[in-house]
Order: sequence, then C-alpha cells, then structure tokens
Amino acid sequence: TAIALTDGTQILIDTINVLPDSTSIHLPTPATTFTFPSSGPGTAIALNSNGNTEFIGQLTGAGTVFANQDSSAIGVGWGAATDFTFDGVISSGGSVNNSTYNDPYLVKVGTTRMTLTNNHTTAGHLVVYQGELTRAGPNGKWGSPTSAATELRLSRGGTLIFDNTVNAVADRQGLTGG
Repeated sequence: TAIALTDGTQILIDTINVLPDSTSIHLPTPATTFTFPSSGPGTAIALNSNGNTEFIGQLTGAGTVFANQDSSAIGVGWGAATDFTFDGVISSGGSVNNSTYNDPYLVKVGTTRMTLTNNHTTAGHLVVYQGELTRAGPNGKWGSPTSAATELRLSRGGTLIFDNTVNAVADRQGLTGG
C-alpha cells in the first residue's frame, strides 16, 4: 500500500494501527502551517497517538511530521524492501485541533537504510532498532543546541551513520549534557 498526498493535505494519526504497517507515505511538499485541520499549503502527518507508535513502511518526500500529544512516534521501515530518503522535517512546531504541540519521536525498524537530509527540529527521542539511519546532506541534523534530542537509542540491530563525505556538518546529533 502506498499513499501520496497532494499539496494542502494532511493525515491525522489519532491512534495506533491506523494504517497497515508496510504502508509507504510520500509527502511531496513542505508544510507551512503546522495545525490540523489545516487548509494551508504543503503536506504533513499529524501524530495524535499519545504515547504510541504508528508503524509505516517508507517515509519519503519533503513534507512535515508533527505531534500534539506527548511521546507520539512514527516508526518507519516496516516491510520496506528498498532504502529510502526523507527530505522533509520532523518538527517540534504544530498543533492538532488547537492543542499544544509536542516533539514527535522517530523509530527506525526493518533492514533497510533511511537517510535524513534536513534539519529536524524535534527534541523527541530517536530510536534505531533495526537497519540503518543515516544523516547526510548539508542540513542532515536531529535537534539543535536549543532543541536537542532527549534520548538517542541504538539497539544491536541498529546502525546510526553521520555521513560527512559530501557535506561536513558539525552537530548532526543535538544532545544535551546532564
């Protein structure tokens, strides 16, 4: 199953198991309005799953993922047969039905490689259970000095790669000391 959103559309994930786990989602354009419902330009996934993870196959394109409930996560790579790249943003900005926003988590599963090429502004957890997660390109970051990931977790089956072969970028992983 594959879903390709058109400009001005968003998917609201309000619970878990909304989509078949291997569903691939393509978000072709960056969202400029991070609210749901919204008629603004761009494409987005709005996570409203309150501490749960919605698993999908590939996540591709240049759109936006945001959340309004604490610990909402998107799991990517489930059942994916090929490597994939997400040029969009997992954002700390946004709201669903005028609720306050929270930082979405990203969970990488499956044996494929997911490449992130943009600056993800979330302070949500980053978890690599299986396969590879690569940060590449001129903006391939997770968090920032003011919005650093609260937790980075790698399991035995997961690999995190900071690819500076083309673009040397400092602070690809925003972390805070404690």
